[in-house]
Amino acid sequence: MIRGNTEWTTLAAGIILFKNDIVKNESGEDIIEPNFLLLKCSKNFHWSPPKGISENDEENDLLRTAFSSQEIHYEAWNKKKTVFYYLGECSSNSKVEISHEHSEYRWANINQVKQLVEFESLIRVFNDAFERIMKEKL
Repeated sequence: MIRGNTEWTTLAAGIILFKNDIVKNESGEDIIEPNFLLLKCSKNFHWSPPKGISENDEENDLLRTAFSSQEIHYEAWNKKKTVFYYLGECSSNSKVEISHEHSEYRWANINQVKQLVEFESLIRVFNDAFERIMKEKL
């Protein structure tokens, strides 16, 4: 937790994890399409990327300085929260295992992400990730 302006903020780190799949476009040509990992929360049933609370100051400092990230702020369960999201790629045959905190997972393209994710700030993070993937041909 960090203290700022007399309020405590819970810090968390998340990953916008993607894998590239080959799909057909409208012309029937093969194209590469990034698909993002979404997890469905068991408590309130919303879809979001993997994330977790960051618990010690050394780890928090590392998260803030070692990588470029997208940062969002919100309130959940009457607590202020800051999440740093990082972009990560996995192989197309990676296996996903979920804990009791999640009821299911799904790989979703950017249009599906926009339909499933409820929070506009999080949709912006996915849009930024998608644009970076396409621009840098990751």
